[in-house]
Amino acid sequence: MQLLDSTTSRSYFEFLQRRLDENERIMLASITSKLGKSKGVEQSRIWIEGPRCTASGFSVGAPFSESWEDNKLTFTLDPHGNRNVSGKGTPRIHPVLDTTGRKVRETFSHTHVEVKFFQGAITFEGVTI
Repeated sequence: MQLLDSTTSRSYFEFLQRRLDENERIMLASITSKLGKSKGVEQSRIWIEGPRCTASGFSVGAPFSESWEDNKLTFTLDPHGNRNVSGKGTPRIHPVLDTTGRKVRETFSHTHVEVKFFQGAITFEGVTI
C-alpha cells in the first residue's frame, strides 16, 4: 500500500523529503540522556546508539554533518558531511553516534540533554533535571 499526499500524487517518502527540505521535521522519538565523561572530564561526551538512530536514517557508515548553537547540537544526514556514523557488533550493524571534548562542555551548561530523533536529523538540547 502506498500512502499519498492529499494534494499531489507523491509517495509518502517524497512527501517527507519535501517536508525535510522545508525544515519541517516530523519527530520520531525523544529521550533524555546524561552527558557522559571523557578522559576523566565530566559532561564532555554525548553518546547515543541503537534503533532510534537507525529509524532516523543514521545507519553505520552514513555521512552526516554537525551544527553547533548555544545549548544545542544538531546532526543532519549529509552526503557531503565530514563525519560518518560509527558501529559496533560483529558485523558492525549497530549504529553509534559519539561526540566528545571541549566543544560539548562549552555548548552545554546542563548535566543532561534532550535528544530528539527526526527523519534525517537528531538534535541535542541541554536540560536541567
